Amino acid sequence: MEKALVSIVVCTYNGAQHLNQQLDSLINQTYRPIEIIISDDVSSDSSFEIAAHYADKYDFISCKQNIENKGINENMAQTFLLAKGKYIAPCDQDDVWMPEKIEKLVALIETSNVDIAYCDALLTDEHLKPTGEKELDHYPSFTEKDPKYILSQNSISGHSMLFRKSLLDFCYPFASLPVYYDWWLAVTALTKNGVKYLNEPLVLFRRHQNASTISKKISKKDLLNIFLGYYYEFRKHPHLSNDDKAFLNQLITINELKHKKSYVFSHAFFYLKNYKILMRMRRKNIFSNVFFILKNAKGVA
Repeated sequence: MEKALVSIVVCTYNGAQHLNQQLDSLINQTYRPIEIIISDDVSSDSSFEIAAHYADKYDFISCKQNIENKGINENMAQTFLLAKGKYIAPCDQDDVWMPEKIEKLVALIETSNVDIAYCDALLTDEHLKPTGEKELDHYPSFTEKDPKYILSQNSISGHSMLFRKSLLDFCYPFASLPVYYDWWLAVTALTKNGVKYLNEPLVLFRRHQNASTISKKISKKDLLNIFLGYYYEFRKHPHLSNDDKAFLNQLITINELKHKKSYVFSHAFFYLKNYKILMRMRRKNIFSNVFFILKNAKGVA
């Protein structure tokens, strides 16, 4: 049987320093056929020139540059629509993929019949020296078809996932939402055919000060508002069940109370009641987790 085409979508913005290494790792994937689509978001460095050089050299690579800066969500959303493959693999501009990443994720998604297959990532410093941690090592894996497991916090990163292009039929419009594209895709997948996790680090995830996931320190009040914004948008998700939305409404209510009170007892009760769901992201002993819950029930009033 002819193997399915995989579309690797790379969105770049001022990533020239590490882009060559990332693109080389994509070219060296053991899986074929692939296409690599690069969309540059009006970089001021040489990112687009590097992308154009690779596109000239390889017939399975194409690149374009936006007329105006769109941001990561909109850039990804519009570039996904250009993909011709049955499967799409989002790609950061500054990581390095293991040669067998696509091959192993395609095998997993096809045998498990899910919408998203995702792997682990090995955290590295700017020079790709391992930090000794895996990105998801402290996040117990799950394959449930239950969005509640990631509605409060995402653990399925774009650079680690391979998803069916057909999933996009249930995702748009999401480009302008104040929710990361990978989080929205993951929640949507959990309302459909689910996800499957491969406990193997197939990405070298580079952490450095210029990375898009590194943010300046913000206050607890601002952070609370950011997450409330996420929850408000997820509540509008057309494919969430009434049970999922009821869960979100409780999450929203207790977090809104944190703006009004110095301590929200209902926050602690809610987290203790939903311990397995809300605390699965934190691999600590139960005493440490209970202390964490009690501490985080403090308000910002």
